[in-house]
Amino acid sequence: GNRVMRNSAIGRAPVRSLDQETQKCASSGCKCCKHMGRSGDIFNINRSEIAVPNGYNCKTADCIYVAQCTLCSSLRSEGILLEDTYIGQTSQNFHKRVNGHRACFNAVDYKKSALSLHAMENHLDHFDIGIYKMAVLKGVNPRRLNREEFRFIEKFQTNSFGLNRCKVER
Repeated sequence: GNRVMRNSAIGRAPVRSLDQETQKCASSGCKCCKHMGRSGDIFNINRSEIAVPNGYNCKTADCIYVAQCTLCSSLRSEGILLEDTYIGQTSQNFHKRVNGHRACFNAVDYKKSALSLHAMENHLDHFDIGIYKMAVLKGVNPRRLNREEFRFIEKFQTNSFGLNRCKVER
């Protein structure tokens, strides 16, 4: 007969990291962990701030995330504001989405990701996903991913001054 399947994504509790102070999954060989922020770290985005929340890691799915170029954001202390931040969403595990961005860091596909496009145009001598600091900002019901991503992009204005403004190839 027919079975009713429960949608496990609705009301999902945050994934707990082995290290509660970071958003690292601590799996051996995880390429995403080295980019993840620490709980409480502050991202300064267009004169607004957001703290990295506890309770998420690079294995979190159905989430809103931030990626910020550390090379550009380091110039902020000198009073220079640059477009350095990307806000995105993913229904897959966050580390898989990061791998999608990572795959674009080559001479052929760099125009397919805002992160690789920014690196190619501004930091050719550091053309690597390692220039980005990342964090999961919020776990979201899958039906609300687009709406929440738009809310974060509008709040932090990364569509007018940020990497969400980049036009990428599909």
